[in-house]
Amino acid sequence: KGFLADRRSVLAHIEACGGLVGLPAATAQAVGLEGLEDAEAIERAAVTPPALNLETYARAAGLLEGLSKATDAKALERLRAILAEARSGGAPIEPLRKLLLTKEGAPLARLVTKDAPPQVAEFLAEEQARLLEALARAAAARVAGATVDALCLAWFAIQAYDEVKAQMDALDFADLTDKAKALLADRPAAAWVLYKLDGGVDHILVDEAQDTAPEQWTMIGALTEEFFSGAGATVRAQPRTLFIVGDEKQSIYSFQGAAPHLLLAQSQRYDQVVRGAGQGFEQVDLLASWRSAPVVLRFVDEVFATPGAAAALRPGGQTDTVQHLAALLEAPGTVDLWPLVEEEPGEDREAWIEPLDVGVRRGANRRLAERIARQIKAMVEAGEAVHDKKARTPRPMTYGDVLILVRKRGPLFEEILRALKGAGVPVAGADRLKLAAHPAFLDLKALGRFVLHPWDDLTLAALLRSPFCSLSEAELYDLAYGRKGNLWPELNRRGDERASWAEARAFLAFARAEAAGRSPFDAFNRMLNWRDGRGLTQFRRLATRLGAESTEVVEEFLNLALAAETRGVADLERFAVELEGLEVEIKRELDEPKGEARVMTVHGAKGLEASVVILPETVDGGRPKIAPLLAGPEGGRLWSPSKAGDCDASGVLRSQIEAKADEESLRLLYVALTRARDRLILAGRAPRRNSQV
Repeated sequence: KGFLADRRSVLAHIEACGGLVGLPAATAQAVGLEGLEDAEAIERAAVTPPALNLETYARAAGLLEGLSKATDAKALERLRAILAEARSGGAPIEPLRKLLLTKEGAPLARLVTKDAPPQVAEFLAEEQARLLEALARAAAARVAGATVDALCLAWFAIQAYDEVKAQMDALDFADLTDKAKALLADRPAAAWVLYKLDGGVDHILVDEAQDTAPEQWTMIGALTEEFFSGAGATVRAQPRTLFIVGDEKQSIYSFQGAAPHLLLAQSQRYDQVVRGAGQGFEQVDLLASWRSAPVVLRFVDEVFATPGAAAALRPGGQTDTVQHLAALLEAPGTVDLWPLVEEEPGEDREAWIEPLDVGVRRGANRRLAERIARQIKAMVEAGEAVHDKKARTPRPMTYGDVLILVRKRGPLFEEILRALKGAGVPVAGADRLKLAAHPAFLDLKALGRFVLHPWDDLTLAALLRSPFCSLSEAELYDLAYGRKGNLWPELNRRGDERASWAEARAFLAFARAEAAGRSPFDAFNRMLNWRDGRGLTQFRRLATRLGAESTEVVEEFLNLALAAETRGVADLERFAVELEGLEVEIKRELDEPKGEARVMTVHGAKGLEASVVILPETVDGGRPKIAPLLAGPEGGRLWSPSKAGDCDASGVLRSQIEAKADEESLRLLYVALTRARDRLILAGRAPRRNSQV
């Protein structure tokens, strides 16, 4: 509250904490504890007298009069507009932009024609340079002001977050990393800690080293500092060892602080340290692939054969191309390139009679997902062969041999899951589930609301259509239409007319009776174990209708109920309130195939493999959105939400961030391609009237 009014004191605190350290020099000059330059004032000063010499502008306009070329006539018109606005006391910034700059703000290459007097062209070029300099300074001032405001807000947010953690006596992952680093490297007692650890550490293994963050390398350096120096390196009977495993080509976790270039830098550092201590250092390049067929590996090599693509796989600055050696020479393989699925022209929807998702049903995502489902089903039913890695012989393909990889969990991800289930293809479900959005969770919430408020007709209608009651649309319509009063009394009155109504009534009556006076966990546990006329529990009915993943959702729901009871939530009503606005994500382990097709992101598939890998998003979807708070390599921060508002310094940062994002996108593609053992299927969608990749 009031951070803008008290900016100076907040800035002083941030400066003392090093918050502004690393602010680029081009912008830092506009940042001061006494205040910031005003961008509008900078621009106004540049386009009004005395900086704007009206006499010279009038003389230039006079020299252009009578010239016939359109460019000269347009320049004359804009000069007159500048003079008119300036003489009336205005700031003619827009006429000046039109005279000297392009729409994008770049310097206009042709200000006047060769017919114009040379002194006019020279004057306009000087004014162009002066205006560009003023606009650059104003842009820097805007970015500086926005950056300081963002840092002020961030400072207050951090303080509030730290207060909440202190109240909860909790630590987050960043806290654990910082405290471990301080314990080993920063605190005065670090030497004592390392001394106590020194005698018990004989071997250190650093796995996935390409995704190791700088802070983690600092901890590794502290732990290994005495490995290769002093008496500890020579007196011990068994020499201590450091084993670093990593592949810079597979570094795709920059959002977690991964710095792939450090793998090469750290390897070179340890090479010098170990050899300097008279011990052996060996760098082993594992070029042979025991996963993919030769055809797949040759395709990967061709994809990354260009210098730009090869450089993305070598973040340490190496420029040589990647060449894989296939160890499974006898394994056959194929790479399928599907034609792109194009978006169809949009059609007017009959809003009153057509379903809300009619546009989605006709979209490219759904058509591509349905083709994938049909292809998988056809391949399995035809008994297409895949190479058995253990037996090294062909065998019929199963659904568990299929791995579908997407960039992110978006509309296509959901469409693929829906299409696979619709085609009868066993599917393991999503690798991550948003608990509050899953149908099983919504049905359980509806069940709790009904028990508390049986007169809520909308909730009861949804519950009757759920797996708990399994009424069809027609059965629900027949029950609800024309009723006199609420739906629950109507179901009680007419339940005997149909077997499905009677079963639904029996379960709902049981739920209301059992939930009364019980704790949330006990109540839902009893309701889920109710058996229908066929002996199936409600737990089993949910799994049958919604898939195997729903069992994990139900288990997590019961865990939430149990956790609520430990916090003193002993009644169903308070538990129902807690469920509103809940945001919990379940990470599912899909490492081992279980006879079901797997759908996941490329990040989630790191380290996995499958006989058949389908990549449905191989067409470049553009760069991911860059956060407005641009991070510099030296720890500086600049706030610039868009490229149009960049100053020179933020423009440089944005270019660096975009280049790194492009490189990581290529490494993401590399990881996706190399998950396949036998067969790669590459697909994608394209905008309408554009079928080119």
